Amino acid sequence: MKTFLLILAFSFCSITKAQIVQIEIPSLATKELKFWLHRGAKTDTIQGIKLDALGKATFSLPEESKEEIVSFKLPKGELVNFVSIPNERVSILCFDKECSLKSIIIDNSPTNKIINNAFERVYQLKRKYLYLENLNALYDDGNNFKPELLKEKNNIDQQSKQFNDSIFSDTTFISEYIQLKLIADELTANSVRKDDANKIMARNHFINDIDFDDMYKTGLWFSIINNTLGAYFEKTLFYGMFGNDVVANLKKIKSQEAFDALTADAMFICNRIAWNSDKEKIEDYLISSNRIALPMLKELKEQQLLRVGKKAPNLIVATQNKKDAILPSHKLSNYYTLLLFHETGCSHCEEEISKIIKNYSLFEENKVRIISFSSDLSQEIYEEKSKLFPWKDYYCSGKGMEDENFKNYKVIGAPSFFLLDKKGVIVSKGHSYESILLPIQNQNE
Repeated sequence: MKTFLLILAFSFCSITKAQIVQIEIPSLATKELKFWLHRGAKTDTIQGIKLDALGKATFSLPEESKEEIVSFKLPKGELVNFVSIPNERVSILCFDKECSLKSIIIDNSPTNKIINNAFERVYQLKRKYLYLENLNALYDDGNNFKPELLKEKNNIDQQSKQFNDSIFSDTTFISEYIQLKLIADELTANSVRKDDANKIMARNHFINDIDFDDMYKTGLWFSIINNTLGAYFEKTLFYGMFGNDVVANLKKIKSQEAFDALTADAMFICNRIAWNSDKEKIEDYLISSNRIALPMLKELKEQQLLRVGKKAPNLIVATQNKKDAILPSHKLSNYYTLLLFHETGCSHCEEEISKIIKNYSLFEENKVRIISFSSDLSQEIYEEKSKLFPWKDYYCSGKGMEDENFKNYKVIGAPSFFLLDKKGVIVSKGHSYESILLPIQNQNE
């Protein structure tokens, strides 16, 4: 198979002709289908095609779609994927009264046929192996049939190994896609498992087996990354290693688009889960990488000044005579100060604020002063919302995200929390009140 894949890929290297797509789905007559390409976790619509009265249409895919996954959605939400290869006239057929993924036929495309046959071969071997395992459980160890079952299981293992060796040693896009799809299926199937073996498997794929340049255009980006995160959660084997592993992958990525996509997603994950140390490792690499734009470089260098252990910026608040006053960060409290940046109508903000209100006694017991800042543009909406706050220090300048405090603390998403000690030093930061309160509780234990 490896040799055939290589020959197939080589035969297309010098061809630039666009791929022709022929559709025949009578049950979708006169309906419109939208086709898109995958860009990391996002999609890029490239074509909208209206089928005729017989459910037929023929069109050409744009040049930029060659050797990547093209997708469209069936009425019930099922996703149909096929590989776009120049000079192939792929046919997408379905003659059932209600077209479904199971009844879709992708024809006239040697490339897609190879891919589909490869997946069918893998799933066939897996079904046989599972059947033999179930059968094996029915017989006692002394049964004469046991050795035959073991022999057949070993035979299937050997076939699977030969198949994997041929696929995983090839570097063509076709083989890379098959590899990534098998990895995605394995991660999805095992995502509910909590054992160490699953975590080791997930991380091993993440740092060794994934080509992010190819995965960027496969539609598998979100699935693989999302199902890998469990390996890095707190109290797991690899907690605190996400940042290092992301950096290792960023160093291997050639495409700037894939580099930017992984950077954005990894930073979002770190912000959302409050993996501050992981985020800092990624930021430090990005600053030294020479692969980010100047605005982002400036932003990251400014973010370094807001890390845990750094002196927090002073606060700027309006007084009763509406003049701005400066509150030095080291004079806010004799104990701790929690800064909360939020916005009315933000569902996550509302959720976190309701938790703070419900558990406000915890903050009082731990002598935490809360100061909140809203990015609301409407004073009327803000004043109505702030009536619910049990703390007395709350502000809204009406400037939205242009508020001086939002800008000084580099707040790009709400809610954002900063916990300061009595010297105005940042003790912790994140997007949930639980993670912010933890350092105080740990100190009191």
